[in-house]
Amino acid sequence: MPLKKYCFILLLLPINAWACVLHGAEDYFFRIHDCDDNGSLSLQEWRQVKTVYPDAELVLSFKAGSRAEFVRLDRNKNGKLEPADQDWRQLIRYGQYHPCICRSYPCGK
Repeated sequence: MPLKKYCFILLLLPINAWACVLHGAEDYFFRIHDCDDNGSLSLQEWRQVKTVYPDAELVLSFKAGSRAEFVRLDRNKNGKLEPADQDWRQLIRYGQYHPCICRSYPCGK
């Protein structure tokens, strides 16, 4: 009887376990800071970006939240930071810990 119990538990493990699919760090960065889900960051959204992430989740190669940095990164000067403005993969990377743990972000995502 105990063998059946353990086999049943082993069968349920894959159902209860969930996988964290990590996309690029730049996609993750835009997803958590794009409050209105329009695919870009406005200056208002940019000002809410943290420079230090909990548990070294993301490492940024720029000064987040700074208006001067926003202007510098807005390559096409349309007042929005978009994925096409920069090669964000060179500017944003995952830190020591992955972001699969639920956290509270500016947009509540």
